[in-house]
Amino acid sequence: MAALRTLPAAQARARLYPLIDDVAKRGPVQVVGRRGSVVLVSADEWHALQETLFIRSNPVYMKKIRASERAKRSRMKPLDRIR
Repeated sequence: MAALRTLPAAQARARLYPLIDDVAKRGPVQVVGRRGSVVLVSADEWHALQETLFIRSNPVYMKKIRASERAKRSRMKPLDRIR
């Protein structure tokens, strides 16, 4: 995983709207200030992360995903048998 870009809170506050555009195009930014640190992510990325966490935390969904992966692997043929 790539390291987060980091920005001081004062700089983030001074250029909030360009920063929003940048995060939407290039990905998350960590904003660091005296009161703590936060990560600014796009709404699309936030929703994707929430969906991933929901699916991965649900044992029924994960069981179905694993069964599907096993079924796909069982239908695969080695490359030398295809030619």
